[in-house]
Amino acid sequence: MRANDAFADKLVTLQEDARLASVETQDIGARVHAITLKAIEQRDVSLSEIRSVLSSVTDGVQLGLAQRGGEIAQALREAVGGMDSALVKFAQRIQLSVEESIANGKEFREGELKQSLETLRDLEKSLVETLRKTADQSSGVIKTEMSSLSAHLTHTGTDAGGQALATLAKLSEQAHGVAHTGKIKLEQGSRDIAGRVVQFTGGVLTGVGEALRNRSK
Repeated sequence: MRANDAFADKLVTLQEDARLASVETQDIGARVHAITLKAIEQRDVSLSEIRSVLSSVTDGVQLGLAQRGGEIAQALREAVGGMDSALVKFAQRIQLSVEESIANGKEFREGELKQSLETLRDLEKSLVETLRKTADQSSGVIKTEMSSLSAHLTHTGTDAGGQALATLAKLSEQAHGVAHTGKIKLEQGSRDIAGRVVQFTGGVLTGVGEALRNRSK
């Protein structure tokens, strides 16, 4: 089976798993968290793949809540909170990997470092846009609640967005220390990696850092 076909099948399974989790009345947040995290637990998963995962899970949640009926606002918040917390875990794993690479001069595959940092930067945007798109395709109460939640998160931010900011800020601080150190024994690879991290995070933190910090207060 080709990789694209396998991933497409995976997305179908994710949607069904999320639907079943949302039909139930207990532990929606925890179950959606586990479903999402399992699908993105590989650190080198691409941002487009993460967006596809979030879309499939959100579609499944929508279908499950529609089947369940009744009051859905709280259940939807719990489900989205589960996705958000899964993205937080993912961001933490990227941080550990980049820190290890800075410390040891571990080589990245072509474009891997840039991909990891760009994924961190866009985690919150990916989640909010997924909710907005699903809301546009929905109707009735689910459309109303999902639109309201996506608008709320746009203004207040997500836990994943806060974690991404903290991670990028910490990596930037660590990378500055390595890139500009005068220690003779420092591996050149470590300094090169640190320099690339500094270059990327500088622009990101300047552009969006203040807004994210204000929302997290």
